[in-house]
Amino acid sequence: MKIKNMIFMIIAFVLGITIVNAEGPQGDGYIKVYGSATIDIYNNGQTYNNVNGISYNNSSNTLSLNNFTAGSIEIYNMGDLKINVFGTSTINGTLGYNNNACITAEGTNLTVDGNGTLNLNGTAFQEGLDLTIKNITLNSTIGSVVSNFANVTLDSTTINANSENPSEIYAGEDITINKSNLNIISGYNAKTSDSGAINGDKSLTIIDSDLVLENTMLYGGETIYLDNARIKTEGNFWRCIQGELLDAKDSTIETYIKDTGPINVENLKLDNTTFTMKGIGFGYDGLETIEINNSTITATDAMVFMMADDCKKFDVKGSTIDVTAVTLTQIKDRFGNNWMDGLMVGIGMMITPDYSEIFNPNIIDSTIKIKSEILPLVISDGAEGSDLNITNC
Repeated sequence: MKIKNMIFMIIAFVLGITIVNAEGPQGDGYIKVYGSATIDIYNNGQTYNNVNGISYNNSSNTLSLNNFTAGSIEIYNMGDLKINVFGTSTINGTLGYNNNACITAEGTNLTVDGNGTLNLNGTAFQEGLDLTIKNITLNSTIGSVVSNFANVTLDSTTINANSENPSEIYAGEDITINKSNLNIISGYNAKTSDSGAINGDKSLTIIDSDLVLENTMLYGGETIYLDNARIKTEGNFWRCIQGELLDAKDSTIETYIKDTGPINVENLKLDNTTFTMKGIGFGYDGLETIEINNSTITATDAMVFMMADDCKKFDVKGSTIDVTAVTLTQIKDRFGNNWMDGLMVGIGMMITPDYSEIFNPNIIDSTIKIKSEILPLVISDGAEGSDLNITNC
């Protein structure tokens, strides 16, 4: 076996192939701690264990923090690295090559585990491959919680974040939140309309978790999936919830928007879900499919509750929808002398299909109540052969 490995290494060298060991550190991998001085914890195959409160185990590729305080921790090319957290450790994010970053993990898959608390006073985790945080309490101030990782998993974790600047949990692909509690207060930039975000460029999945958010958008590029999620969000938003599909079951969502920030999704699927909203609605024209089953939606002061242009599917079954749109007085107060520009605001539900296609909406065993001074409810038919089915409503 050793001979075969040696032959493979020689061939790889001749062909210029880079061999990556995904389990342990690379040849140039290192862990540095920045404080009053720069300290090597691991560098060039050498392990240093003489720093109080922090140690590295080479055989298990594990970094342990125990009541440790530092300016920042820089991790580079350490393969699949685990950080065990014991007691309460504080990283101030004030020193190192990347100011305001507490822990950086370039070229590293990082798992943070333990039963302790991390106080991170800057951008908590910045720049790495995949990040998993579980079983710990994370307190974050000043900057973002997670920035520039490919995939982020939060499992049985409590995160308390409070930043005057827009803060985010960002993954280039997927974010999964499972059995966790998130309390996030993000700053809001009124000039740019930038707010915080829990942002999975591909998807955002929230399972059996509680989220209390302020000025923090939920974003899943392709899918936002909620299962037994309890979400309460308020503040100023450019968008409150955004993605191609919002798929929620057995969940509770409460939104209160002080300015304007619609739920901007192309496809909406609610199953046994309670959705309470104020000052908000489901976008302006992006909805294509709407499926609401055994759910309750209550909206007050809705700018535009639901406008679906080019709608392909509209099914409401066993559900209650109760909407009060903004009044003409509220529109005039908001838009001033240009209040006529706001007449597209204040619409209840306007469901229109592509008139060249057959459109068969279904409203079954449901109650729909809409109060609007502009336009309460319109459901248009499609091509010849379309049929509106209203049963026991």
